[in-house]
Amino acid sequence: SWDCSDDNGREVASGIYFISLDIDDYKQIKKVVLLK
Repeated sequence: SWDCSDDNGREVASGIYFISLDIDDYKQIKKVVLLK
């Protein structure tokens, strides 16, 4: 899950974000739309 905060702990705004999952040799990137 994602708590809607950036790397510095600040809450992010509505927008389009890319989520990256990287495990060993497996990598997947998904586009997520956050609406507040």
